[in-house]
Amino acid sequence: MAARPTFDPTVLDPSGLTFHQIVSFALDPPPLHDHFDRSPLFEICRFENAAVAHWVRWTAEHEPSFFPYGRVTLYRHGVLLESFGEGRMRALRDRVDLLSAWQVSCDQLRVFRLPDVLQDPDVLLQPIPEISGVLTRRDSAEMYLRMAWPFFVREDLSRRTPAAWIVTGRGRTALQEVLEKLPEELRQEHGSFPDFSHDELRHILLPEEPAPSDAPEEKPHPADDHPRR
Repeated sequence: MAARPTFDPTVLDPSGLTFHQIVSFALDPPPLHDHFDRSPLFEICRFENAAVAHWVRWTAEHEPSFFPYGRVTLYRHGVLLESFGEGRMRALRDRVDLLSAWQVSCDQLRVFRLPDVLQDPDVLLQPIPEISGVLTRRDSAEMYLRMAWPFFVREDLSRRTPAAWIVTGRGRTALQEVLEKLPEELRQEHGSFPDFSHDELRHILLPEEPAPSDAPEEKPHPADDHPRR
């Protein structure tokens, strides 16, 4: 009997990729803030009338990711979950459900192809314009760059993902070379993709390095693309 293919949750398939939003309306969200604060899976940023929690650990046993797997917005009238890919959205919803006795109700589900979002960002739910302003094509493109592109396997990274390569200095150097050709790639793949300079892409896709370790640096291993057990 043939073995079942291994599902790797840290890798996204760019073909047919969709952006998902689930919103629960008419909820008093402040009690949830502390649950996100205590969870090792999320990093939360608080604002006056809202909070945004980025999902940065697949499970509590994994190292934090430089790039979020998804995000949750807690605002005055509800909770909004956002991620790329149906499987990743299911996993995000499960993790939010486990935070407290409250469970996500799917009062509204929106699923979009990337070209649709880039051409008309007004189709997206925008619960907190007082914080971020009305979403633009550039904002939508940046979400794609932060939450989707780093999880694509690339031939020029030895069939590994940027998210896996960025964990070492040598990997970051290789990723810098990839970013030099990325603007042209994005324009060819997505005709409506906004222009990002090389400096802007480095700011988005090469976040600040962690403090140096005394341990000798190793080249990323293929297994680093898979969750640590």
